[in-house]
Amino acid sequence: MTTRGGIRTRLLGTVAAGLICACTPPEAPESASLALLDDVWWTEPAVGDVRASAWADFEPDGDLDLAVVEHNGAIRTYRNDDGSLIPGPAALAEEVDGENGPESVLVVDLDAPGSFRPEIIVGGDASDLLIYDVDDEGGLTVRERHEGLIDVNGLAAGDFDGDQLLDVAVARDGEPNAVLRNVGGSLSLPDGWEEPAESDGIEEITLAVAWGDVDGDGRPDLAFAEYDRGPSFRVLRNTGAGSFAPHWSSSDSGNGRGVAWADADGDGDLDLAAGTRADDPSRIYLNDGGQLQEPPLLLESTGSRFGAAWGDGDGDGRPDLVLAGPDGAELMVNLGGGDFELAAEYAPPAAARTKSSTPRARRRGATSTGTGASIWPSPAAKTSRSESSAAPPRG
Repeated sequence: MTTRGGIRTRLLGTVAAGLICACTPPEAPESASLALLDDVWWTEPAVGDVRASAWADFEPDGDLDLAVVEHNGAIRTYRNDDGSLIPGPAALAEEVDGENGPESVLVVDLDAPGSFRPEIIVGGDASDLLIYDVDDEGGLTVRERHEGLIDVNGLAAGDFDGDQLLDVAVARDGEPNAVLRNVGGSLSLPDGWEEPAESDGIEEITLAVAWGDVDGDGRPDLAFAEYDRGPSFRVLRNTGAGSFAPHWSSSDSGNGRGVAWADADGDGDLDLAAGTRADDPSRIYLNDGGQLQEPPLLLESTGSRFGAAWGDGDGDGRPDLVLAGPDGAELMVNLGGGDFELAAEYAPPAAARTKSSTPRARRRGATSTGTGASIWPSPAAKTSRSESSAAPPRG
């Protein structure tokens, strides 16, 4: 693969700021397997205020293509041609309010399993929720519009009703969070679920959402990251009756930025990575018997972390964690046993490791003992399908 442009922009910062679908990106140079923050093989040639992005095979031809949304209203696709990302024919800026444009993007196959033709869903501030069909050249056509479904900060897809069609969860700013049920390839809020309003009449500012089976019952549950008031992180349990019930909430408040599920410690259940604002470390809540544990593992990340995404970057079978924010992204390598280390200081297993002073994850007040994006299904439910995305908040 040829390195393009020579611009040393952080690829993971571009990708993970909006989080990625449950897949892996196109192959990067071998030398960059754990140094993606330094060795960049592609930079978007015309970057606006990028809010979110997602990988998927649009054509499909076996190569992963890229979708990017910008806050000025641009929705861009890049077709992967043997490792080169070729821009699609149009950016549909006319479909949104340019001052209050997209905040989140989700690439998901809404049709019956096996169709292999994903759609792009875009949500934002004052723009309606839009679903686009994608042609072989990356061109976009509006397939469905949900008028009035605005203030969307995050999107995630999972089969919450067990019908083998992917439904879409929506994280919203000052409006009820919701799940749009997939009815024959079309999304329906009346057939889905909407979170009850707060008793005081003030809705949460929810910045991110992710599906994951926290209790191992085979049904995907919902995790939310909350900003400004209430618990920073919440999990709602899927009751199996088309609704959700409170299951867990963090002890802190107003600090949530991003959420992503993965089996971080290898015990067979899903743990929750949580991105936070700059004055508090991002963290991982370990799952013990269906309950997320406090105190969490603390990650000495720097700056606000709006995005979180899991993926096995070094091929050792353990999910590594990308934390992304306004100042770029950090790759936290999973060393096993609840121990994480910054990729910039990590020596690959084939090399001799020396003791490093790099901050690692730790439990609050004690030494720690201990996939692409939010992961659904759980390890015990591998026949289900899932894709997920979240977006950074405004400002």
